Amino acid sequence: PEDPMQGIALGNGEIGVLAWCENSRIIFAINKSDLWDDAAFGRFQNWAPDQEETSTTLRHGGRLILDFQLPIFNTFYLSDFQARLSLADATMYLSVNGPFGSVFIKALVLEGQDVFLCEVTNNLIDAAPLEATLERFGSRTFPHWYGQINGDASLGLKGTNATCDKNGMYITHPLTSGTFAIGTTIHQKGNHRPQYQRDHAYAASAKIKETENNHFTLLTSVTSPLATDPIAAVRKNLKQTTDLDKLISEHKKAWKQFWLRSLMESGDDYLDNLWHLAMYYAKASQGGKYPGRFINGLWNWSHDAQPWNFYFHWNQQQLYWPLNAAGHHDL
Repeated sequence: PEDPMQGIALGNGEIGVLAWCENSRIIFAINKSDLWDDAAFGRFQNWAPDQEETSTTLRHGGRLILDFQLPIFNTFYLSDFQARLSLADATMYLSVNGPFGSVFIKALVLEGQDVFLCEVTNNLIDAAPLEATLERFGSRTFPHWYGQINGDASLGLKGTNATCDKNGMYITHPLTSGTFAIGTTIHQKGNHRPQYQRDHAYAASAKIKETENNHFTLLTSVTSPLATDPIAAVRKNLKQTTDLDKLISEHKKAWKQFWLRSLMESGDDYLDNLWHLAMYYAKASQGGKYPGRFINGLWNWSHDAQPWNFYFHWNQQQLYWPLNAAGHHDL
């Protein structure tokens, strides 16, 4: 998936992650259902020019970018590539092989946890240290992109701040509903620790050097803007993931229970596949504090951009029409 429009969508209902590849990098756009920036004014006027891009909107969380420093995802250098979304357990499995070596990636948003898990095993030839970057360049929602825009290019950027410590990298951003944080920590076996650094206000990064087994795990969490100390809340979320095998087992069990609640067998494989994919999208984006949108769900990739920014569209109803009949009324 070289284009985010073809990206692989992961989620647990509360956090949505969209994955796609660009040359040497795999990009994960990370969003959360409750990152609300509320309007400062009273009555809402949909087409009022002075309210354009200052009305209530759901903001973007951030991006986690893993750069292998070699063009392993460039189709020019591919011997083999597979990227699959397992609907059974809401997990992405990606493998790439070529003249620069091979990489295997497993990624999922843990059920019941506000944590995105990405496991990487790489066997690259003469590779430089990998670089993981956590960034947030939010701005512009463009809710009426087809009719009018606000010319202020700085919207959504103010207040972003990246920090790091010996255990991870973090970004905070203020909303009218409070300040949220997104943070990433990287685990390697043995005594290997990545070196985290603050690049600037909008990004922090870490160098990941090769180890004996070339296996590492990235854990990323996003907090609610209502957290009193957002970075402390992120650290707490990440510390609760010490027993990953147990959490992954619980994750798979929860998704199995979801699928066992109903079944579609029409005799037409194409229709059955569409049904299962629609149910997956509903579970992965509609199970949080607030529903995903009828366009993009929780998988917005272009920073804060939200075409058709509002919930009052009749299109939103189409997400829900089949859910009662499908046995998933809770969504």
